[in-house]
Amino acid sequence: MSQRTSDKIQSGGGWHKYLLFLLGVPLGVALLGVIGAESPSRWIDTAEVFATVFGFTLAAVMISWEQRASKSAELKLKLFETLHARIREVSEAALGAGTYAISIPLSLELYALSRSNGTPPYIKQTPSEFNEKHGQVGKAVSGLLIALEEHEIVLAGGFGVFKMAFNSAMHDAHDGFKKLFPNLMKRLPLPAPSGADATVWPAASTPAEIDETRDLAYAYQRAAFDVSFFATDLSVACQNELLSDLFPERQAKARQPLDPAAKVIVADSTQLVRDLEQYFRTDTAWGRHIQQVEAGLKAQYAKSPVK
Repeated sequence: MSQRTSDKIQSGGGWHKYLLFLLGVPLGVALLGVIGAESPSRWIDTAEVFATVFGFTLAAVMISWEQRASKSAELKLKLFETLHARIREVSEAALGAGTYAISIPLSLELYALSRSNGTPPYIKQTPSEFNEKHGQVGKAVSGLLIALEEHEIVLAGGFGVFKMAFNSAMHDAHDGFKKLFPNLMKRLPLPAPSGADATVWPAASTPAEIDETRDLAYAYQRAAFDVSFFATDLSVACQNELLSDLFPERQAKARQPLDPAAKVIVADSTQLVRDLEQYFRTDTAWGRHIQQVEAGLKAQYAKSPVK
């Protein structure tokens, strides 16, 4: 049984009790009438009363149930729209930053060629623009994670693995940024120190230097694209979780990467979620960093116990 189906069954338990309660009221009234009846005709009158009250009660229950289902569907639709907008921001920012980074080595090659043949040098990429694009990724992911935390009660428990996935990918992206940005400060044009509207053009990079930048740019691109891929996985999970009432016979398909080692994040399979959680805890740089931090805190608390 999927996590979503299990949650729906559990959420209906309260309504079963409510239905029994509402139907028990007219039945109790009818039974009291029968017990107190002095003739069969009173029994018939009591039965008619029961039938009438039962009908009104059942109608009230059905109306309340339909209203609750309608409100639930409306809430899920609004939440999907909110998350969909956040997911698009993350995907567009991550793709933009990754693509920007990987375009830099080619620009360095063209720049070196222009310096060698005497044509005016030009590179459109700058360290400050790359810094801005990376910052947009972090801002978009933070907004998405906050939205997920604010609506945990609506989403199935398996959605928690997405927070681990985004934290892991952003950890790699930040690490890649810290290595690539200083390199770009040496390779790309910079504003003049005087603050005037002028540009300081660097010397042409050697092939070895360009290869170094390319390796760093690829590392950053992989992490940024992972952020975008996980956003796609979250979009699929949100569609299946939040739009299933509107499209009960349809199912959004999970991403199918060509790389068999690539991780696809899901929320509707308990075993797969557990495997993914274990992977992010133990087999990623983010997970190992969290373990080190937790171990350090435990050691610190052990040396100075709370009095």
